[in-house]
Parts: sequence; C-alpha cells; structure tokens
Amino acid sequence: MAKKIGIVVACVALIAVSVYIALPPRRLPKVNPEDYRRPWVCDACGHTFRELPGPGLRPCPKCGELAGVQSIIYTCGKCGAEFEAYRLKDMYGATAEQGADAMGSDIAYAKKAGGEWTTVFSILKPIKCPKCGNTDPATLKEKLFGPGLGGGK
Repeated sequence: MAKKIGIVVACVALIAVSVYIALPPRRLPKVNPEDYRRPWVCDACGHTFRELPGPGLRPCPKCGELAGVQSIIYTCGKCGAEFEAYRLKDMYGATAEQGADAMGSDIAYAKKAGGEWTTVFSILKPIKCPKCGNTDPATLKEKLFGPGLGGGK
C-alpha cells in the first residue's frame, strides 16, 4: 500500500513539475516613467512640454522661467476632441526650488485659460468642449496618463 502511495505522489510531483516548466513565466510589466509624463504649460511664455506630475512649478525648457504648471486635458465623448480644461498649480509638499510661494502651502490653485488663479475649483465648472460645446459631465472625462491609458507619448 505504501509503495502505491509513493508511486502516486511521484507521478503527481512529475506532472506538477512538467506543467510548471511548460507554462510561460509570468513577468511583471516594466514600468516606463515616460508613459506617465503629462503636459505642462509655461505661464510666462506659453511653451508646452511634458513632465511627470507632481507638486510645485517646473522650469520651462524654452525660456528658463520657473513658471511651468500642469495642463489638465479632457476628452469629449461626443466629438472626440482633446482640449485643455484648466491649469493646475498643486503646491502641496512643494519645495522652495519649485517656487518661492510654495513653501508650506498645502493648497492647489487652478485657472481656466485667460483667467486668474483660484483655490475655488467650483468656478472651473462647467467644463465645455471648445469644438462642439458639450458640457455634459458624463461625456467629458479627464485624460489619464499611464501605460495603456492613451495618455503616453
């Protein structure tokens, strides 16, 4: 009886090893920071560039001013247009190098094009598609940046 159990255990182990070897290895996908870069706009000269999201301001690669702010992009579900809905200056956790006014500030500022910076985000609503005039929040979505999310390079 013990001999039969030993043979069964050996067969099961042999099958398990064979299956393990036959299956392709599961590898975690490589993370590429470039996939997460989003648009930034220089408030001084209007130049658009791509950087990783984060708090504070970024230096503009064109004019050198510390005036780069995140550009929040939306996609219209009705006409497919992509557009800048507003700009975001997230100062939470920013350092002095990211802007003199950033030290100790835990407030985010936002503005629509041509508007003034504000901490009252409700004035940014409604988001409106410049191509078709759509203001339906169910069909206007912020564009996400990351692998497989359509926001990469």
